[in-house]
Amino acid sequence: MAKSIYYNYRKIFSYNYPIICIIGARGIGKTYGAKRYVIKKFLNEGKKFIWIRDTESALDELRENDGEKFFVDIKKEFNNLNGNIKGEVITINEKHAGYLMPMSTYYNYKGNSYEEITHIVFDEFIAEKTQKKQGSRAVQFANTIETIGRLRTDYRLIMLANALKRGDEVLNLLNIKIKGFGYYFNKKKGVVLHYSDNNPHFNEKKKQSISGRIILDTPLDNVMSKNKFDDDENEYYTVMPPKCKLFAILHNDTDAVRLYLKDGVIYIRQDFNEKTNNNIRFVNDITLVTSRLKLIPKEFLDPIKRAFAHNDCMFENAYCKEVFLQVIRRQ
Repeated sequence: MAKSIYYNYRKIFSYNYPIICIIGARGIGKTYGAKRYVIKKFLNEGKKFIWIRDTESALDELRENDGEKFFVDIKKEFNNLNGNIKGEVITINEKHAGYLMPMSTYYNYKGNSYEEITHIVFDEFIAEKTQKKQGSRAVQFANTIETIGRLRTDYRLIMLANALKRGDEVLNLLNIKIKGFGYYFNKKKGVVLHYSDNNPHFNEKKKQSISGRIILDTPLDNVMSKNKFDDDENEYYTVMPPKCKLFAILHNDTDAVRLYLKDGVIYIRQDFNEKTNNNIRFVNDITLVTSRLKLIPKEFLDPIKRAFAHNDCMFENAYCKEVFLQVIRRQ
């Protein structure tokens, strides 16, 4: 593997944080590098791992032909590597090495013991924009890590993704505001995140490839090849103006945002105290109605939708925008 082109894990591992996140373009070697790391740890030290993806169907392609797709590229680096996947069990050289686990059905694994697991890899932790949502991914992710790790601190979590949505709810859990390329840290949570720019040599090879030529000079080039988020930075504010008037709090299944109004512009931020302002808390789904959450009237919702359509909405961050859109677009 050409080190001058593909992602090198050495620097991000050097920070010695328990949670490591890499957001990089497709094909730069994120998944290969993580796979190489956990397999070496198993072969050399007997340390076992769990490989997580969103759903059972996302894992099915890794299970095909006894795990052929999972091991095919990595076998070139390890002599006589015999890897196999049966169901959820990963074996290497006829020894139990770890598990596959779908995040969406974490409840099926409650009560199991994973004391022997020292590494967890969550591949594709930021969802595709067109990916069908089945429940809260943040809740699923938190419960999956709880199921595996319990109260332990002796394992490492590696999270890998493409630059798809700044407002992704799993990314939001890390409490890191991503701007340009570089390293970001949340010491309190034990997170180091690398929003990785491509190596220039990789960019050149990508440009010359058939797939690179197909998307060249299109919006897809920024997302798929150049690892750039496609949201509009002009939609976000740094400091909310003084004397804004709070007029509504909108709830989705798991979170809420506050809406403030000033000079015809709506400013949206995360709800910071769920025990206050019960008279202006709204949902847009009758199944979410409670004694404190009212169904939002159409005549109240429509002006909010129009404000967004006319670019008269500003957001604290991309996650707030995601929650806001989930509420106003729900039918």
